[in-house]
Amino acid sequence: MLGIAMNKVFTPRRIKCLIVGLALSAVSVISQAAKEPITFERLQAVKTTSARIALANLDFSIDRHQRSFEVNPSDDEALSAWMDALMTRVTFLGSYSDFDLIDDQTARGLSGQPDNPFRMLERARFLNRIHAFDQASELLQQVLLRLETRKWPEKTLIELKAEVALQIKAINIARGVGVSADLEEAGNRSYETALLSGAFLAADGRRELATLAYYSALEHWDHVSPFAPAWIAFLVGEVWVGFDDDRARKHYELALQFVPQFVKARVHLAELLHAEGQSVQAISLLNSVLASEDPEPAWRYAEFSVSIGMDGVAPMERIEARWQALLEHYPLAFADHAAEFYLAGDTSSTSAIRWASLNFENRPTDEALALLLEAEAAGGLRLCRDDGRPSTHARLMDARRRLIDRGLLCNP
Repeated sequence: MLGIAMNKVFTPRRIKCLIVGLALSAVSVISQAAKEPITFERLQAVKTTSARIALANLDFSIDRHQRSFEVNPSDDEALSAWMDALMTRVTFLGSYSDFDLIDDQTARGLSGQPDNPFRMLERARFLNRIHAFDQASELLQQVLLRLETRKWPEKTLIELKAEVALQIKAINIARGVGVSADLEEAGNRSYETALLSGAFLAADGRRELATLAYYSALEHWDHVSPFAPAWIAFLVGEVWVGFDDDRARKHYELALQFVPQFVKARVHLAELLHAEGQSVQAISLLNSVLASEDPEPAWRYAEFSVSIGMDGVAPMERIEARWQALLEHYPLAFADHAAEFYLAGDTSSTSAIRWASLNFENRPTDEALALLLEAEAAGGLRLCRDDGRPSTHARLMDARRRLIDRGLLCNP
């Protein structure tokens, strides 16, 4: 889902999860010994501070950066650090109320200094994270224009242009459009470009290379926080789910070893277990994150519980209301999950088509098209949204077969 994000978190399955804030990334490069190829075993052997301490430190960091910015509202670095820390909390805990704070602060920061490229970039990062790609792209172009209209220190100019380039590449990957060939190159990556390369290669079906690219991000880890290793493990799990589920499960489990409170890792592992007939284990896995602001744990908990005849679960109407509250404010960020929710519940094919259509219009990827065709099949509608693109994407091929079987596909 988000997921999004690129802030100073997109795999083929959920391309939105591309890059987390700089709170996850490196402040130091690891030793020369780290130049050896990174493997699952090496990632598994990583030692970090405990997630409980890391999350407490994250909360402290959020409070400290907020106070620093409130003392000096013109401090761009304080605002950026505050927003990054909030985005890290969203990524791991599903604390979507933090979106409201980030939205408010980045909008106000820009309105107060409309010609400040740092404020433009901060706002663009958030818009990128919530999949408002057109608005983000427009702001990024404005940043480039501002950089041409006055003299900047060379170091600042290089850093700003590099960040704009990263954001644009993230948008292009999320939308399934062409990106520069440098994302295929293995050498001299930063944390951010390693994750971008992994996302690009995964979307292109080159899963082994995507795995290596994601692993290479560990070379820029600070050797303390569990967030970066957990995020890398989760992204590799996303690469393999549906293709090598044992490999996906190992990586989801590893992500949870680093950060047991990681909501999305729990949900995605639970989905995998349920699909393999281990619904009781899946339900147990979700128990500890039912209070999350992310509606997905409660949705999957209810869905899996009903599938094995359990009573007393939250009614779907209550869970739907939670989705609607998010969709009201951030429709593009949650459109794909909303479509999946309505498809799974088999309650409103019209709603499924509505959200799948919005998702596809915003991100015309094979995955998004597959979701839209699944919604069409569920609703028994011939909308002719398939553009007939050649594709070996398994989910898209299966969705087309279903429409053909029902006589609904316009471009067989």
